[in-house]
Amino acid sequence: MLNINLHHLTVISAIEKEGSMTRAAEKLYISQSALSHHVQELEKKIGAKVFERRSKKLYLTQIGKKMTNSAAVVLAELQKLGQEIQSLKTCESGTINISTECYTTYNWFPRLIRKFNQVYPLVTVQIMEGATRGPLPYLQNGTLDIALVSKLTKQQLNDNPSFKYTPVFQDELVVIISKENPLSKHRLIYPKDFREQSLIVYDIEDKNNDLIQNVLKPNNAEPARVIKMPLTEVIIEVEGVMIHVLRENERTL
Repeated sequence: MLNINLHHLTVISAIEKEGSMTRAAEKLYISQSALSHHVQELEKKIGAKVFERRSKKLYLTQIGKKMTNSAAVVLAELQKLGQEIQSLKTCESGTINISTECYTTYNWFPRLIRKFNQVYPLVTVQIMEGATRGPLPYLQNGTLDIALVSKLTKQQLNDNPSFKYTPVFQDELVVIISKENPLSKHRLIYPKDFREQSLIVYDIEDKNNDLIQNVLKPNNAEPARVIKMPLTEVIIEVEGVMIHVLRENERTL
């Protein structure tokens, strides 16, 4: 690897752009002798001439042209990097990766994004749907910036002070039920009301189901049967099919 540094690239780029050692030295706010020293040091390190003088003018050698072309790319990328870092430091641009524990909790998302983009138009908010089932590991490995969860977890977040829980809102637990079900006449549904009922829930383990773990089990209110489905839309459709089947069997939901 060439043992050259950023200052060497800045020097030869300035000389090539200004066309003379004097103007390049003025541009870089250094003496002409210091500039000459940097050029000599560079040529010694690479073992080749970068400039040659003809008729009192400086001309790039073939190697010099190659180096100035590369210098232009490197210096431009560094300038771009500096601008991006500054934007990230001031939160003017970047990407925020977010996920929740449930696909159906994004109804608030479009309104929030519209307001957020009015303040931070260069920041992109991206949903990481692959982290929905268990967002905390993704938060720990840096894939996620924000994880919306439904409850506190016993899992330690690496004791990292940058991780913290912040209450956002409370959401009421509701039951979707057929209007032909006798429970539809009730203003409130209690855990005991789930006995003798067919309960359709998401296809997740019981230990991860808040309704089963936090409501039904503590109240010894086990449903007649539990049917697991992967999506909300499927659950709603299957509910209608079940009503028809149960009617034929002369059973009541």
